[in-house]
Amino acid sequence: MNPETLLVPLVIGLVEVVKRVGLESRWLPLVALALSVGIGYLIGVDWVQGLVLALTSMGLWSGTKAVAGL
Repeated sequence: MNPETLLVPLVIGLVEVVKRVGLESRWLPLVALALSVGIGYLIGVDWVQGLVLALTSMGLWSGTKAVAGL
């Protein structure tokens, strides 16, 4: 399994932790972006791929919320 595949649920989980700490919801996409690019850099992923992974994790999160009716 690619390490990039594991980055999406990791970012979703970390953003949820940041959200529960008390950060306003409007800043969460920037947190997801920073985490994806930063962690991606640490594991050797290109920053563009980190951006794609951030957008993927944000889309997965919002899609799940829409389906669940939250």
